[in-house]
This record gives sequence, C-alpha cells and structure tokens, in this order.
Amino acid sequence: MLFVTWNVNSLRARLVRVTSFLERNKPDILCMQETKMQNGQFESMRSEFTALGYSVFHHGNGPWNGVAIATLVKDVEIVQRGFQGQDPDFGVDRKECRFIAARVNSLISVSAYIPNGRELGSIHMENKLAWLDALKVNLEALREKYSNCHFLVEGDFNIAPLDSDVWDIAAFEGMTHVSEAEREKLSNLLNSGFVDLWQENGEVGKSGFTWWDYRSASYKRGHGMRIDLALYSPPLIHENHSFSTERIWVDRSEREGEKPSDHAPLCLDAQLN
Repeated sequence: MLFVTWNVNSLRARLVRVTSFLERNKPDILCMQETKMQNGQFESMRSEFTALGYSVFHHGNGPWNGVAIATLVKDVEIVQRGFQGQDPDFGVDRKECRFIAARVNSLISVSAYIPNGRELGSIHMENKLAWLDALKVNLEALREKYSNCHFLVEGDFNIAPLDSDVWDIAAFEGMTHVSEAEREKLSNLLNSGFVDLWQENGEVGKSGFTWWDYRSASYKRGHGMRIDLALYSPPLIHENHSFSTERIWVDRSEREGEKPSDHAPLCLDAQLN
C-alpha cells in the first residue's frame, strides 16, 4: 500500500496540485494537513476527490489548521475527530482542527497537525507542549480500544527530531522546532510504542527534509527541515501481525513548479496484514 502525508498549506490554493498528484500516484491513503477551510467549504470540492475514486473525510472550522484523510479503500470508519475528554480541539485563541483518525481495514490512520509554537516561552509554545501531551494520551486510548489494529500516525509535527534534520542546527539556536522540550515530548510519544519510519528506513545518503521556507530561495539552497513524520505502532494483541516498509521517500517534485506548498509529500510504500 502507498501512504502519503502532505501539509498542503491551503487546499483551495493547492487543489489542482493535490488532485493531479492523486491521479498520477494513486496512493491508497493520503493524509492532509493545513487545509485552511471549514467543513462546509470543503463540501464544494468533494466531487474532485470522488471523481478519482477517493472517499475523503475532513475536519476543519476556519481559515487556519484543518486536517483530512482521502482513501481508495472502501471499508473506512472515522473513529475520532479532535481530542476526547477535553475541548476537542484546543488552541490559544480558538478551537482548532488538528486531529482526525480513521479505521481502514486493520489500520488506524491518523492525520495530525501539531501546533507551530511560534516562539520559545510563549503561550503558543505552552499550547504546543500541552497538545503533544494530549496527542499521546489520545493515541494510547485509541490503541487500547483498537488493540488489534496497526497504527500509522502521519502529519506535520513541527518538530525536527534530530540535529541532522535541519540544514544548520546553529541557525536554529533559541528557536522552536528543535528545542529540548519539544523533542522530549516527541520522544515520550515514540517511547510509548511508536517508531519513526524515516529513521528506520529513510533513503541512504538523502536528507528527509519535507519543508523549505518560501523566503530566501530556501529550497534551491537546501535550507530545509524534516518536520513531517510517519510514526508506526503494531497491534497490541495480534501476535501474527506484520508490517514491512518497502520504501519511504520525499517527493521533492511537489515543492517545485507553480504554486507549491512549502511542504513536500512524505511517501511510504509498505505491506501490512
């Protein structure tokens, strides 16, 4: 199966690129982040996906954030939108739509968009760290509930796990995305039973950068970060489960050409049962 995660940075602005990508590559599951629209607005473009054979599920409430899952698989059930046991989608200034989970046969597929944090010591950073705690709690609850399912959590984590995941760690001193606090929260999630599939299987000799700033010719200069991740956890009780990564790569061609997102898709070819 082909799995893709992509921060599209406005689905309205990138709809042609997204549908063209689907038509060319036919991923079984596409997780999208930063759709930047309400659910009602999304309905006006649903037919663009169904025409290509995709069922698509969206969670959004305004011009910021927003997540979605599109799939060719017919046996799909949305199991959660937002977080449980608290404000479903909490943010500094508003409710935010950053989490959606679907059961796709024996897989729970999650599209997640972790808050940016903006600045160390800010209320936005406090919210980011709290959101990461809530992500771990919600995933643990889902894993208990769907203990016979594989879990694949994909999305824009706004965290570079390692110093080598940014173009120059010295340039990020005192900045978000690389701070000890953020990396500790990510490590806590990984230690709960997930693996970072790029670290396990990434292309030898190539960076896993998925984001390049629009400014300062960052893409051409190679000034990027690996902040879009695919995290996998096996079923808790299924002794005969199997999951094998055939290939994981970044489709850098989608960061080129006309009107690209500032993110490129992270693509995963894997077999599971």
